[in-house]
Formats: sequence, structure tokens, C-alpha cells
Amino acid sequence: MTMVRSMILAVILVSAARPLHAQSIDVAVGRAWTDHDRLGDPRTGAVGLVFAPVERVRVRAAYMLYVAKFDGFGVVCAGLVEPGTCPAESLREEGRIHAVRLGATLDLLLRGRLAVGAVAGLQLARATTVTRGRDTGNTLSAAQAMLGGDVGVELSVAPLPPSPLRLRLGGYLAGLLPLRPELVPDGYTPLGGGVAARRLELGLVMLR
Repeated sequence: MTMVRSMILAVILVSAARPLHAQSIDVAVGRAWTDHDRLGDPRTGAVGLVFAPVERVRVRAAYMLYVAKFDGFGVVCAGLVEPGTCPAESLREEGRIHAVRLGATLDLLLRGRLAVGAVAGLQLARATTVTRGRDTGNTLSAAQAMLGGDVGVELSVAPLPPSPLRLRLGGYLAGLLPLRPELVPDGYTPLGGGVAARRLELGLVMLR
């Protein structure tokens, strides 16, 4: 529900931004597969404004949200721990990434209502992780500001000629690195090594 509320709020803010004179509004959902055991394979959502400054080029400014919740097994301790005080147990993991993305799409192929383009973008993000022990109730959390980018390929198609809607399918490779080292007293820094991800996204573009 948190992801849905965030997406609704973002849609309202984007729709109210009429002075920007955007050509279209883009709303998307998808799935990502990360290399991080605390972020898992999150569901994704995005909403943004799309501009076309020159022919064959589209610029998209978007808010993105990654959310992953899953179960695991391990210990919920960090730093110096006395032997026998931190048992292995069932875990509940929750990872989130909030990101602002600015990207551009270059159309390489145009055939009627079909377009295929190459994509590149920059992201400024904040990642958070929370690990809770189901038996002990112990909790470990971390947060990290990150900067990164992505590259990919997008396919877009207009289902019906008179319709103001277009469907967009994209595949991307993304990476995020910490903006600065985490400074925590217990040495728990799960996000210090950055995050790499593959992302698949299905979007609906509404022409204005």
C-alpha cells in the first residue's frame, strides 16, 4: 500500500506541473533483480514527465520507487556480540530505493506506430534496508544516499492511431554507488558496496 500511495501522490504532483509544458506523462511498473541480499528482487514503479526537445530524442524526468519484502534466515546482530546471545532465526527483510531519474531515449528505429530506442539515464537515490528477527524481535537497519545510472533498450507502440496512449516496454542495466561512506558505531554497512540491478519495466505514456 505504501508503494501505491507514493505513486498516487507522484501522479498528482506531475499532473499539476503544467508550467513545464511536458508533451506526455509516463507511468510504469516493473520488476528488478539486484545483486544485494538485503534489497532482493524488488517491485518497481515510476511516474514522470516526458519532453521531446529534438526529433527522435525524448527526455524523461521521473520519480522511481523500488520495494522488496521477503523472508530469510540468519542472525540479527552487528558489532561485538557475546557468544550465544545472537541465535540464528527466521528473518523478515525489507528493502527500498527512492530515486529521482533523468534520462534520454534516442529512437533508432521508427516503423509506423512502432519505435525502438536506446536509453541512458542518471539516478540520485536513497536506499534503506530493515532486517527483523521473528523470534528475538531484534532489528538492524541502514540507509545510504547513492548516485548511479542505467542503460537499456525500449520498445514503444501506439495500439490505436487516434488514441493518446502508447505502451512502452523497457529492459535496463543499472548501478548505484554510495555518495559517501556510511558512518555507524556498530560497523553495520550493508549498502557500502553499492548495488547493481537488471530492470524490466512496462509503461503507459499519455500524450498531452
